Amino acid sequence: MKNILKLFAVVLCLLFSLPSFAEEKINNFEVHFDLHDDNSATVKEYINFTAEHNQILHGLYRVLPKDIGQDIKVESLTLDGEKHPYKIEKGGDVLKINFGTNDLLEIGEHNYVLTYTLNKVIGTTLTHDALLWPVTGASWVLPIDKASFFLTIPYSVKPITKKINTYIGNKNEQKFNCVGENIFSFESDKPLNPGQPFSIYFPVKKGVFKFKWYEVKYMPVFVCLLVIIYYFIIWYLVGRDPEKKNLPTMFKPPKNISAGFASYFLNGPFSSKNLATVLASLIVKKRMKITFPKKGAPQCEKLDGGGAVLDEDEIRLLMCFPSEFKLNRSSYIYLEKGLLTINHYYESQIDSYVINNFAYMLFPVLFFGAIIFYFYMQGVVSGVLFWGIINFLIPLAIGIYTKNIWRVIIIVGSVLILNMIGISTLLSPSVLADPNVIAIIITCFLTALFEHLVNNLMLDGAILRDELAAFKRYMFTAEKHRAAISKPSLAGHIFCDYLPYAYAFGMESEWFDKFRNKIDFRLQDIYGPLVSSTALNVGLLFTISAVLQTNTMLGKVPVIPIGKGGLGGGGGR
Repeated sequence: MKNILKLFAVVLCLLFSLPSFAEEKINNFEVHFDLHDDNSATVKEYINFTAEHNQILHGLYRVLPKDIGQDIKVESLTLDGEKHPYKIEKGGDVLKINFGTNDLLEIGEHNYVLTYTLNKVIGTTLTHDALLWPVTGASWVLPIDKASFFLTIPYSVKPITKKINTYIGNKNEQKFNCVGENIFSFESDKPLNPGQPFSIYFPVKKGVFKFKWYEVKYMPVFVCLLVIIYYFIIWYLVGRDPEKKNLPTMFKPPKNISAGFASYFLNGPFSSKNLATVLASLIVKKRMKITFPKKGAPQCEKLDGGGAVLDEDEIRLLMCFPSEFKLNRSSYIYLEKGLLTINHYYESQIDSYVINNFAYMLFPVLFFGAIIFYFYMQGVVSGVLFWGIINFLIPLAIGIYTKNIWRVIIIVGSVLILNMIGISTLLSPSVLADPNVIAIIITCFLTALFEHLVNNLMLDGAILRDELAAFKRYMFTAEKHRAAISKPSLAGHIFCDYLPYAYAFGMESEWFDKFRNKIDFRLQDIYGPLVSSTALNVGLLFTISAVLQTNTMLGKVPVIPIGKGGLGGGGGR
């Protein structure tokens, strides 16, 4: 019996001699935040923790969020009441403080007291000022049993108590206590898991703290709103076209207006329809021949003679082409030169029809400069600056590229959606939820539309618009029925006479389809250079567009004159 008792005593001694495995955690995280009249603050963090040499070997590290332009200065660090060394690492929008040295920290319970100061504590909006502070931060890898925050404000600061919020993770509640007239306390009502943040939002009435205009949080929203109002006012005063008049059907195109200029007037300077329209005019006037062999690229050949009188744009385009060439990559230089030449001619003619109000884009340019200056002053230069430049210049380019308003909407919308995907991937998805970013996106989109609408028509331009609409209506209706009952020879004349205008109106596919079965291809003297039925199926525009698109994708973009048309946190180390 004595032996059993001795054995039992030995076992008990061994059990009590084994080390106890307490949970490694932060027991209490208490922050005292003293706000000063000059928008600076002194902060003391009392961190009570238990070290067991699992994650905490040498001590802790603390990650503090650093807003743009906000200086954080560490004043002191103590461990269990004794002054303790620390090391500061700066990077991006955070400041990391390593507590201690490489020596092992004694196992057990310890207390850190970190004291630091910071300026530009309060942020501002158009309606109020506010302190948004991550008490614990979101990068702690240790659980926190209890977290509390004590805020002392100057007597001159008047809080908006109805809007004070406490955030624990994704949950927010209005839980706070008024300890004194100017002291407020916040506490987490339950332990915090690793990575679970505890933050407070403390709004105050405006008037105490002074801010520069570019420091207002939602200033870009306000500026964008002013620009949008400006767009509407300018469009209403000077950008509206004269009202459309429903003219009677015209049986002939407008007098002294070539098909190429009609295309330029309707589609803008960058449209490949301009080139296709003039080239089609040369073909039907028997000054150029195009054939579509079974294999290889379509072949073009200049012809001498021809009874039809050429318009000025047709003469200029003809001079840009060699005697023979193929519509392939090597011919791109001729197409580029031809489009450059006729657009330059059209640019000199368009002033008689369109009022150039491009000067009204000066204000949006100044707006863009203000936005860039805002981000520059806030220190956000690299990503947002590049993104802002791209999102402003792309709508400008697209607004110049085409006069088709629906095409502008589709292209600009697609570009901005792709751009937003890139921003959310490269920067952060939360950036897209920022009201400032949303306002800039909307304003950039409206910039392209405004550029499209601000150049309005003169009286002659409005007349030309209505006449072209009346003639287009005739081509859609009367000629269709006329071709159906006409002889093949007459149908061929109709097809050739108005083929260039079909390109200008964007109805070339329908035009081919209407005459597909009405033309006798044995009558070569009527159709001149259109010697193959393949031309009716493929279409000249598609061939030219394919050549232009191929070379654009290769990086050979033509030079064409512009027509008038952070959370903080910490962990063990």
